Amino acid sequence: MPVAQSSRALDTSLPAPRRRSARRLLALLGAGALAVAGLTVGLSAPASAAVISGAISNVTVGPTNPEQGSQLTTSIDWKVPDNTKAGDTFTLTLSSHLKDLPGGFSLKDPATGAVVATATLSDTSPSVVTFTMTAYASTHIATHGTAFVKSDFDTNSTPSGVATPFTSTTNDGRSFTTVITPTGTVGDTAAPNKYGDYTRGDQGRTDPTDFLAYTVVTPEGALDGSTITDSVPAGQSWTFDCDTLQVLDGTFGASGFVDSYAPTTPVSQSCTPTAISVTFGPVAEGHLDSIQYSVSLPAATGAETAAQTFLNQAEVDWTPTGGTAQNSTVFASNTQSSDGGTGVGTPRGPGGTDGTGSGDTTTGGTTGAVAAASAGDAGTELAFTGSNTSAPLSLAAGLLALGGALTVVAGVRRRRAAR
Repeated sequence: MPVAQSSRALDTSLPAPRRRSARRLLALLGAGALAVAGLTVGLSAPASAAVISGAISNVTVGPTNPEQGSQLTTSIDWKVPDNTKAGDTFTLTLSSHLKDLPGGFSLKDPATGAVVATATLSDTSPSVVTFTMTAYASTHIATHGTAFVKSDFDTNSTPSGVATPFTSTTNDGRSFTTVITPTGTVGDTAAPNKYGDYTRGDQGRTDPTDFLAYTVVTPEGALDGSTITDSVPAGQSWTFDCDTLQVLDGTFGASGFVDSYAPTTPVSQSCTPTAISVTFGPVAEGHLDSIQYSVSLPAATGAETAAQTFLNQAEVDWTPTGGTAQNSTVFASNTQSSDGGTGVGTPRGPGGTDGTGSGDTTTGGTTGAVAAASAGDAGTELAFTGSNTSAPLSLAAGLLALGGALTVVAGVRRRRAAR
């Protein structure tokens, strides 16, 4: 009958809207889940640090005609891209001729004191400087600066009068070379000599004990005898560590340098914290006599203080075999290495990029998911337009999507209840 057919037609037409509503509901719930999942991933998986290519634009070493025993300064110019993040790095391998290098330093913005980057130097030869950017680069554009390392150089590998290339290499393979030609005389065996070497990389900045070792040598024999007298100069705070005193006989090799040292018995010796005196008997040709010892400071000089210079002098008396007595004062000067650097940049604008206020206004992935889920549903209109690059915005998008889904659920239930 017509009534029955109408009833059956009405009954069979009811499930279709429920399927459409269910599909819309599932789409909205899926969008909300994706938004929350995106938030979770964004919070738990930060971007890994990157190695920056092309950051170092120039490296020079100077002066180009240093006196033997003086120091050289390696100067570095650098700039990083605007997408640099905290933790990103770039490196520079220094010349292998450099020695007694510092351990590291901070590069600061001179105007604010903010740390732009940190630099650490490896305890290797050659030493590698690793620059690590801070969050400063994330909040500034055109971030750039300079750095320097001032240190000793190896007199054995850089002889006087010989042009020697000092080459520094960046992490992306770019090389910078400065030719250095040292001056002065080193190791004249016909005269007494004195020199000092740091025993550790901290150079007394963090550990004052036995931080510097001195060597004093007589002229090459043959000698009838000699005496070395050493004392702490006025104005110096270090003292002799008598437990480290060694009295040695040195043997020259074919190269003209001392090949080896061996303990020897002096005629007499004395040592106090402020004075050392050692007297030697005859020494044969091809040999010399020597004393070696370490000195200590009353306290470490400090990691952030200016570089200090340590001075020492000794008196050497000797009588060449068949000759007349002679006397000479020998000196040693050791300056701590130094380092430093600066960095500057232009603060990013409120939009996050270029200081003009223009930022990312694109629709993020969460926005697209919400729009797709709500498309074709005239009863629900959800939209989110804005940046999808921060956790707060991701959270807002997720909550918005879930809120919309719950609204649809409530609407469906109300409509079904009304029916």
